[in-house]
Amino acid sequence: ALPIFTREITLQSPAFEQSVKGELERATRERAALKPFAYYLADESSLTCYTDAFDVDWAPESLAAFRQYLQTQYTSLDQLNAAWSTQFPTWDAVVPMTTEEAQKHTSFAPWAEHRIYMDREFVRAFAKARDWLKQMDPGARPSISGTQVPTAHNGCDWYAIDQELEYI
Repeated sequence: ALPIFTREITLQSPAFEQSVKGELERATRERAALKPFAYYLADESSLTCYTDAFDVDWAPESLAAFRQYLQTQYTSLDQLNAAWSTQFPTWDAVVPMTTEEAQKHTSFAPWAEHRIYMDREFVRAFAKARDWLKQMDPGARPSISGTQVPTAHNGCDWYAIDQELEYI
């Protein structure tokens, strides 16, 4: 993976998940008895930096999960290659395209499919945090604040996020 396309925080990383769980445990231990109106899971969050348009995430954990996702979307590697106008020899060789690469390619599918996947991963991260919080404080109201304008790069699919959280 190219470091420039790797997020500092990889949503699929077990280390990231453990850090979120630890932070939620500390927050709920200190605050649950106070019955807060909401627990803010994030403030001004996005996949990139606010609405900046750049392509992420090529971290090993992210690419492995992306390939698993693709195998649920395509019945075979041949079908993916046909849809993407690519010639990947194995699933392990499949990588998304950057915006610049997609603009030069005959198909935007390798870029668009990765954007869809990353949007879903952003929402999935909020859903996991919600579940962990609810385990620690069943009366908790999971929330986020500082919402961003949706773009093709930042993961801010507010309809999907709203389905997972109770207060935005």
